[in-house]
Amino acid sequence: MVGKQYGWVKIISTAIQRRGVFIHWDVQCTGCGTRKWINKANLTSGKTSGCQACSQPKDKVYEVLGRRYDAIYARCRNPKHKLFKGYGGRGIELRFASRREFCTWVRTNLPHPTYQGVELDRTNNDGHYEPGNLRLATRLMQVNNRRNTAKLSWGGELVPLSEFPSPYAPSHTYRMVKVQGLSGEEIIEKFMTS
Repeated sequence: MVGKQYGWVKIISTAIQRRGVFIHWDVQCTGCGTRKWINKANLTSGKTSGCQACSQPKDKVYEVLGRRYDAIYARCRNPKHKLFKGYGGRGIELRFASRREFCTWVRTNLPHPTYQGVELDRTNNDGHYEPGNLRLATRLMQVNNRRNTAKLSWGGELVPLSEFPSPYAPSHTYRMVKVQGLSGEEIIEKFMTS
């Protein structure tokens, strides 16, 4: 195990400390050189990436993105989380090695001044939280990307009912799509001929 790195810290000796039932490893931060003892379970599960001074910059944007990472982590990896069934329970994974890697990637590839008022959304709703499958989205975009969002065929594409300019009331349009199986073109043609 000596030399193995977890986040910002590297195991530097074979020595261990027992504190109650918990095992702690002797590690050193690769960023600032600080040597300390860290709980083995927290380190291997990703609950900590080591040195607080190096792994969590004092930047408001990183704080916002860090909270989003924590929420994603919980949905994907904690079976006791209320939303686990729809994420980790159906195979959605968080594929960033650490909170810092996630924050750095988002900030570099999805720039935004504050990340307030926008959501981080998976482009492919059945894909993982990983580079290339994340985008910044408005709340409406995110709602329209849900698995249970009603969609219809219109103009050769599947579009959410909320974006279809139906001449009928939304509930009537919904029934025409779900019960009768009509496309957008068929709904408009039906209106024009009636």
